[in-house]
Amino acid sequence: MLMTMRGAPTFYIFMGAIEVLLTLLIVWHAWTWPGGRRRREPNEAVIRKR
Repeated sequence: MLMTMRGAPTFYIFMGAIEVLLTLLIVWHAWTWPGGRRRREPNEAVIRKR
């Protein structure tokens, strides 16, 4: 996005940078959201058979 704005006012480049940073922040927050994928716990029935 920023590469296609050559000659654009500084305002648009600044707002583009803010947009990229906020998008990265949202992705990071979603990636580290607690309670996402849970590790598989061993099944108790399988443990008892051993």
